[in-house]
Amino acid sequence: MRVYGALFLIAGISFVALPGLVLDLLRIPAALLPGSGPLAGGEPSLWLGLTGSLMAVIAYLSLSLARDPLQPIAWNALVLSKALSTGFFAIFAATEANTLYLTAALVDGVICAHIARLRGGALSRQGAEDPWRSRAAEHGGPFYEVWFLKLNDPVSRDAFWARYTVSRGPGGALAACWFVFFDAGRRRVEQGRWEVPADEAGLDQGDTLFRMPSGDLERGRASGEGEGARWDLAWEPGAAPSFDFVPEHLYRFGIAGSRYYSALSEGRFRGSVEIGGTRREITDAPGGVGHIWGTRMADRWRWAHAVLDDPHEAEGSVVFELLSGRPRARGPLGRSFTLGHLWFRGRHYASTGFLRSLCSNRTRATDDGWEFEVRFDGLVARGRCAPAADLVAEVDYADPDGRPLVCRNSKTGSLTLELRSTAGESLGTFETTDTAAVETVQRVAAQ
Repeated sequence: MRVYGALFLIAGISFVALPGLVLDLLRIPAALLPGSGPLAGGEPSLWLGLTGSLMAVIAYLSLSLARDPLQPIAWNALVLSKALSTGFFAIFAATEANTLYLTAALVDGVICAHIARLRGGALSRQGAEDPWRSRAAEHGGPFYEVWFLKLNDPVSRDAFWARYTVSRGPGGALAACWFVFFDAGRRRVEQGRWEVPADEAGLDQGDTLFRMPSGDLERGRASGEGEGARWDLAWEPGAAPSFDFVPEHLYRFGIAGSRYYSALSEGRFRGSVEIGGTRREITDAPGGVGHIWGTRMADRWRWAHAVLDDPHEAEGSVVFELLSGRPRARGPLGRSFTLGHLWFRGRHYASTGFLRSLCSNRTRATDDGWEFEVRFDGLVARGRCAPAADLVAEVDYADPDGRPLVCRNSKTGSLTLELRSTAGESLGTFETTDTAAVETVQRVAAQ
């Protein structure tokens, strides 16, 4: 980016200080290009001044990114400027029948594509390094961010779900802490929610990711306290890595309105959960932590996550997670994308590519849940999942623009996973009857 910054700066100074020389230099390739038209001007003008000021801005952005590449807004502005100049040159080439403009469009198009590639690499490395970090400061305007944790008590078979959120929208900026407790013994769901203005919450303060009067979330600990509930939990990560679900380029180009990281795809939880005055001690409970952020939610989605016992691996587990969602887009991009991650016998498999997630992977509704098929490199995952019919929490979500959605979630669902090699060899069948997270979310129709 330093090279780009220097080139943009030199070009901007030349446009302002030496317009005649710049024009003479441009006439050289114009004379060699068939179909190029004459170039007029060369004297100082308003347009050259505006061009020089724009070059100064993009030179500054380039040099700033060379020092600190983790600036999404700066990357977006730089890519936008080159994309617009490419488009304008292409329009001029068509309307003026001038091949010099076409050449300029090709040059700026190559620069735009290269900068976009550099942007993707810089920001994807950023995300890969820290899937936990808050992204709220990087976005202006409507935005939401969520961290959630879920665990399954191996003794009582109860499950717990906590959600820490911040959102900005037409109704203002709010921070909230939610909980849902799935009581397997009494077959009941208990839930609650506490909200405060967002300025009463803190984000990304050292090891503390989220803090409000009724709940804190750190990189290895979560707590909450309010009417009817209290919890204090810590965890240790398992062998499975973080799962990055939504490719950065889908988010960058606006196809996906949100990013999702399974920041802790497999962990072991300990601590306590108190619901309605009854305290429960948690020891060695499998679970995970997710992190979502974006400017809009999908129209609908299905999500499942399970940590499954592997009888052939005494110390290992199979971790499977699936997300199938339809973005808020029209035309072919209004179809559902189905993405999956798998941790299996010491290896991480990801199926998040554009064509595979759009064309090869799929889910299909059944009477009590849904079936799935996900193609990974070297193997295929097929199976089915279903919520526990009498242990489903129904919670309301709201897009940053205020549009409502309804979420139906069970953390005590069933999931069966069959793995085969692409040659058809069976690699095993793994299942749980009551520890899978199974969720469906749909947008509420306008009244």
